[in-house]
Amino acid sequence: MGTLATREVDQSDCVYFDHRLGGVARAIFGNVQTLNMRVPEEILDCVAYIGFRQEADETDQIRLIGTGFFVSIPSVISGVSYVYLATAKHCVVKPLAMGELFIRLNTIDGTCEYLRLDSRNWLFSEDEASDIAVLPLAPDRNRYKYKHLDTGMIGTQEKLNELRIGIGEEAVVAGLFTRRAGGQQNLPIVRFGNISAMPDERLADSDTGLGYHAYLIEARSIGGLSGSPVFAYLGPDRVSPDGNINLTQRVMILIGLIRGHWEHREPGRAISAFSDELEKVNWGIASVTPATELAAILYGEKLMNGRANKDKEMLEKDAPVNDSALEEDYPRFEEALKRVLAADPTEVKREIAKQKEENKKDR
Repeated sequence: MGTLATREVDQSDCVYFDHRLGGVARAIFGNVQTLNMRVPEEILDCVAYIGFRQEADETDQIRLIGTGFFVSIPSVISGVSYVYLATAKHCVVKPLAMGELFIRLNTIDGTCEYLRLDSRNWLFSEDEASDIAVLPLAPDRNRYKYKHLDTGMIGTQEKLNELRIGIGEEAVVAGLFTRRAGGQQNLPIVRFGNISAMPDERLADSDTGLGYHAYLIEARSIGGLSGSPVFAYLGPDRVSPDGNINLTQRVMILIGLIRGHWEHREPGRAISAFSDELEKVNWGIASVTPATELAAILYGEKLMNGRANKDKEMLEKDAPVNDSALEEDYPRFEEALKRVLAADPTEVKREIAKQKEENKKDR
């Protein structure tokens, strides 16, 4: 008679709630000691590298120039999310003028691959000075290893006010370091700093002269970090302006993405991090496009209408849904149907009965 192989369970394995990503409670089974990690795995796993291939380059080489990261918005369909790639606009517009744009993603088998990005579907802010770009993109989760940040992490003005986020908060930046990008797979780095100024008064763009809003953080931005997500880290020892001390939770809020920095040879002039600046010394102050500008695109009319139409299409067909990103449990079918059809309960019940009859006929 054979023996039964069993896995020894760590005594610290249990169900616990993790509030680190945006302060939203996530029920997790595992080692509760992971809560002591300063930076959750999702902060690195949401990051991808941005690269371009110049048309005139005979070597056909793809050059890594910046960072992008994935964010998602939940559908009204249970278990479905719409996934988007966000990065700095200058990491998109300038390269596309010279050639093709790519992202480099890790695969589930421990390597990495390049994916060519469609140049036609990028969305930009209505504010021409805003340095942000968004692309609807959900790579195959059966092939590629990545995670996406829920929009509950975005530092909206309401959330910033609620948490009293301001000058002096710790800042965390995740992205590409071109001198250690990783050979077999992406190896993004994490940089730390502090918020030095809030995005109150507009700054002047060095190329266009247009005024833009930005956080200033005390952290060196270099070529490759452009487009990197920037988080405010609220640790257990943080004292809020109202005198409260958080003794139990670590919370990370997405406050924006790296735009550029000030260079020492041209003091007072914000420059782009698109060019190769690794050999230069900067003032150590990075400019960060506010996440509120990202939210304005994600919740803009075009994307909201697209999500509503897709939701309605899937509900009316009552069909299995393709992977836009399957992760969390969202409202049930009846609740979703009410929202999409804006129907009263009687109409909802009638529609459900109709769908059930059609399913029986299909069988």
